[in-house]
Amino acid sequence: MLIVGNRGLCGTYNSALLRYLEELAAQDAREKSLIVCGRWGKDVLPGIMLPVRESFEVSDAPESAEAQAVAAYLRKLYTEGEADEIVLVYQQFKSVLQQSPGSRTLLPLRLPEAEGAEDGRRVIFEPDRESLLCALADMALVNGVHAALLEARTGEHAARMTAMTAAADNTEELIGALTLQLNHARQAAITTEISEIAGGAEALKNK
Repeated sequence: MLIVGNRGLCGTYNSALLRYLEELAAQDAREKSLIVCGRWGKDVLPGIMLPVRESFEVSDAPESAEAQAVAAYLRKLYTEGEADEIVLVYQQFKSVLQQSPGSRTLLPLRLPEAEGAEDGRRVIFEPDRESLLCALADMALVNGVHAALLEARTGEHAARMTAMTAAADNTEELIGALTLQLNHARQAAITTEISEIAGGAEALKNK
């Protein structure tokens, strides 16, 4: 699943993500398809190497309900055997000035290894163990999608803020340079006019 931005004007946020996706896809020969979250690049994504299976529009501040809808679709793909692995690809937030394209496996869920040896005690689950694991797995899936959406949107806003700040700074520098050129041109024109007037006056005096 690819999480892109909702719009442009955010520097290399989206383009760097697409380059990373193409490099990642080239490392594995298995058949792949895309589930896309985000409105950016609807005319760009069909042109890359991977077919788009489904797309979701996600708000600039993703809510839990949006993550649940995406998670439900991913769960259906996995449980019905249409996908044997689901990988999230998105811009991981490092800081306001840095976002890095990255990926992590969402399904199948990988449980952390238990620390220490079992002490032989019998554990009773209520409700039963299978129901509890299914509920926890579903919660982990939704939370994983929601966390990725929030992190990607945070990175997008930060990248746009940085890009707009740089654009504003460059604009101020350009305005300053152009103002200086205009002042020089105006001063040169005034000097030329004064010289012409003085020269004409001198010529009349000589006559």
